[in-house]
Amino acid sequence: MQKEFTDYSKYLPIVILSMIKEDIKDLPDLNEIREELKGLILPEEIEAVDFLGKEAIIDSLFDENLLYLKDLEHTIKKLDGTSMYDQMLRVAREWISPSPGNQKSSLEFSDSKSINKDLKKLYETAEKYEFAESGEATDFMITSNLKAISRKFQHNMPTAVIMGAKGSGKTYTYLQLTQHKKWGTFIMRVLKEKGDGDGYIWPLLSPSDLKDRALEIIKECRQNTIAKLGKGFDIKNFSSVEMRDQIAETKELAKNDMSAWRKTWFRLMARTLGCDTGDDPLRSMQQLLAKEDTRIIFLIDGLENIFRDTGEDQIEQTAIEALCRDVINALREWPDNRIGLLVFIRKDLAKSSIRQNFGQFEALYKNLELRWDWEEALRLVAWLVKQAPGLNKYVRLEEGIPLESVPKERIEDALIKLWGLKLGSPNSREAYTSNWVITVLSDFNSQLQARDLVRLIKHAAKIAEGKEKEKDRLLSPIALRNALDPCSEKKIDELKIESSQLKRIFSSLGDLRSDLKKVPMPRSDSKLDSDDIEFLKKIGMLFEEEANFYFPEIIRRGLNLKYAERGRSKVISLLKKARNN
Repeated sequence: MQKEFTDYSKYLPIVILSMIKEDIKDLPDLNEIREELKGLILPEEIEAVDFLGKEAIIDSLFDENLLYLKDLEHTIKKLDGTSMYDQMLRVAREWISPSPGNQKSSLEFSDSKSINKDLKKLYETAEKYEFAESGEATDFMITSNLKAISRKFQHNMPTAVIMGAKGSGKTYTYLQLTQHKKWGTFIMRVLKEKGDGDGYIWPLLSPSDLKDRALEIIKECRQNTIAKLGKGFDIKNFSSVEMRDQIAETKELAKNDMSAWRKTWFRLMARTLGCDTGDDPLRSMQQLLAKEDTRIIFLIDGLENIFRDTGEDQIEQTAIEALCRDVINALREWPDNRIGLLVFIRKDLAKSSIRQNFGQFEALYKNLELRWDWEEALRLVAWLVKQAPGLNKYVRLEEGIPLESVPKERIEDALIKLWGLKLGSPNSREAYTSNWVITVLSDFNSQLQARDLVRLIKHAAKIAEGKEKEKDRLLSPIALRNALDPCSEKKIDELKIESSQLKRIFSSLGDLRSDLKKVPMPRSDSKLDSDDIEFLKKIGMLFEEEANFYFPEIIRRGLNLKYAERGRSKVISLLKKARNN
């Protein structure tokens, strides 16, 4: 029995700070006390992420009823209904009573061979959905932002900018729209009801790194649209490569004029429809579409392949701002508009290009942005597992209820058979698995990327094949923990490709002496200038306190930064705070 208590991570002590007045609970001095206590509680050899989801320090608010206590019976009566009582009851329930939903979670696996087959299926499915560029993903999950897009443009032509970070699902959504071929078909798929707005999908510009299957999807969509359009259209054979070349030619003319770029974009659109003659390509398109009584929705993705220096190049900034603002506004203002336009763009690219009133621009498309919160991230995990053949048994959902309609409080319980309730037994003090996964993948802006989540599942499934099997879950705690490092390393590699500024920053941090690669990192040791520091703060990759830098777990590991004595507890607090915002 004594041996069990040597696993410190399972039996972490709890310190209760009692009688804290509401008006002082967030003061720096009190936060300093909390951090000092955490530093004393957490053993040096334990990783910070092993304590995510655990409450080492608990606050109990001031209550004057607890000022004068006589005996045990009197104390118990006075405790009822106080903050102290609520906190202690929560701790007791966590220790003694496992979640009711976990009572039937045991799968009683018969043999390792069958488990490994399921793990292989999960790995292959996650690998297929990891990169949208492959085009292998044939289905999609209905998210809140897809519902928002569909509702907003259910009865009119869609004209919007869809922003998101790399790996958030921009190209994935682009290809799903392309597969549906008609806007009305997509609306029906998402909302399960018809809309007045309809039109043929026309993928105008696509990313340069698409694989064969994705290119085939785009080709099929274009062929379908060509076949459905009227005889008045003289469709030209073209490719995204040709489109990118034409844009590059315009850029080489050094045109930093908004109206010139607006006309350039419209002319490129009209040219593909065979109606680019005349001085007003927008009017030419609208008149032809009205004559043929049809509508078309242009899709644009892959702008980062063409505009690689928006941070410094004003011509590139003008080109993107003209597309995202002027072109879309012109379409919205056209009477009886028959042209839709959806621009999928990395948010950092839009922000560096639209320098004036970006906050207003961001607010306009906020509910359409590709963001993954706690709830939708867990829905994505459940959806991914259900895509794998024969793995429905690992996601416990009520029959007949679509995944997107499952109540928020049921999502975590639905995944117990996949990865357990906690990273340990249900009544241990281990972190709740769902909380741990979301927290370690998030940045300090409470954002995570769908690709990181899918990648974590992929690596965990591969690692679990060679590990001792659990009786109550498919993915073991050790597999999930060990999957984090390759996820972080791959993310850093991708960020270097995505952003020249991040590449320079990461290289600078990588060149530091080994004794300086630690968290917290003194500002003076980082060798970063003020612009780089502010940039990292804005994108949630850095938090500064008292001239010390902290990095989220998904970034820290890939940069090979170690924890200093007090770094771990602070990062835990920051990540938990970000998750709860």
